[in-house]
Amino acid sequence: MAQSGSYYTLVASLPHLPHLFSAKRLPCSRIQLDRRLSMLEADDREQLELMESLLWWDRQSVVPEPDELICGDKRAQVEQLRNPLLKGFTLWRLELRTLIAALRRRRLGLAPPDSSTRWGVGRWTEQIIANWQSPAFGLEFCFPFAQELHELLAKDQSLEAEKLLMGELWTRLTRLQDDHYFDFEAVALYVMRWHLVERWTHHERDAAIERFDHLVDQALEQQGIEL
Repeated sequence: MAQSGSYYTLVASLPHLPHLFSAKRLPCSRIQLDRRLSMLEADDREQLELMESLLWWDRQSVVPEPDELICGDKRAQVEQLRNPLLKGFTLWRLELRTLIAALRRRRLGLAPPDSSTRWGVGRWTEQIIANWQSPAFGLEFCFPFAQELHELLAKDQSLEAEKLLMGELWTRLTRLQDDHYFDFEAVALYVMRWHLVERWTHHERDAAIERFDHLVDQALEQQGIEL
């Protein structure tokens, strides 16, 4: 693993990331980013790839598996992260996913998970079951936005809920980034924020296409043309 402050050339080569919700396009493609990441030492690159495989949906397996098996695999993989910052953020992110899964489960009117099964990832699975009727399962001290997230999901405002989550992730990553400059952690945090910008710009493109299609449909209707 590289010593702290040893990645000056790599960090200096990374283009500036715009603020998440003001981004219109990615400052570099994944191919361009991977070229820069080739400067990582082998051990660091392995750790970064493990973190990405745990956190980003495009790295998840498409083969259906029981929840207990998936969560068990996630817990085992988290233990393979040797960097304290990467491990801490990854665990927090998976705990947040556990909270979201519980909110959605309750929204569907389902009973809490069986306490005898190893469901979810992290420290709060038993607390969630014990506080099933509490709006945010009593986890506001860990996730201050949990109450607002509960309210958005209760109103089926999925897009607003996703934007809230993306904003919270961006804020957390940015705060962590403030303490790291030219080390491996700075590179890993940049990649995590790059993923968020990519996701947001995809949302923006999809929304623009939807608006364009709507305008075309309106114009065709006004001209009496049927598709």
